[in-house]
Amino acid sequence: FSSGLTSFQFCNNLVALGICNPPTAEEIGAWIAGNRRLGAFQRLKILGFDIDARGPKFGQTAFQSFHVHMEQHLHPSDKLDLAFSTIFFEHLLCKISCFIGMFQKSDRTSFLSLTKNVSCSDWRSGENIADESGQLFPIPFGQNREVLDQLGAAKD
Repeated sequence: FSSGLTSFQFCNNLVALGICNPPTAEEIGAWIAGNRRLGAFQRLKILGFDIDARGPKFGQTAFQSFHVHMEQHLHPSDKLDLAFSTIFFEHLLCKISCFIGMFQKSDRTSFLSLTKNVSCSDWRSGENIADESGQLFPIPFGQNREVLDQLGAAKD
């Protein structure tokens, strides 16, 4: 019970009950980096973060980058619907395989190829809210290099 997913979920429940404060992106990033065999770390790799053979700072920075990207680009309405939090985004990472599998089982294109074909320059905040086609993403797919450099510098 001293490490891993059970203690992590127990702490998340304490947050939900209002007994303790939610973890910061840096704290969850450190937990993910320390639990490399679990889903969140592995899904950061699926998203293209080259963190496998690197030190824990890289896993921590990868999660923070993912969280900052979502925080900057999600429309306030999407944040409200998702109950935006660091806990939610760790959980979301773990579900990426489900999303990929869902697209593979349908007649649609694969999730990963769909994201590669999306132009970040065409993205507009909030346009996905009224979209019934399911083709508009709530965020652009791509990360700003300056954000990554800032997060990495904060670790030094």
